[in-house]
Amino acid sequence: MIRFTEEAWEMIRRIRESVPEALIMVVGSGCCDGLVPQLYPASQVPVRGTEVYREEGLTVTFHEPVRPQEGFVYIIDLERDVVNDGFSLEGRYDARFVLRAVQQS
Repeated sequence: MIRFTEEAWEMIRRIRESVPEALIMVVGSGCCDGLVPQLYPASQVPVRGTEVYREEGLTVTFHEPVRPQEGFVYIIDLERDVVNDGFSLEGRYDARFVLRAVQQS
């Protein structure tokens, strides 16, 4: 259901090197950013949503009221050199994650 581009993984790995705890990527909690995936230290985000991905050190959730839809694959990509004034970790690197939904055939 969730896939990452190589650029997105590269950014996650880079952030993991500087954050000594598990990370959580939240989709749908940014009031002005809508469905932009945002990465945080796991201890800083209360989770109220649907877990859609987990591996050691990284969890991805769709935050209520956003829910994953059947029949779609969600791809998390990365945009670089963007103005990002949010509190998420990728903003430190002038980057923003992007969510793309691709309907399965």
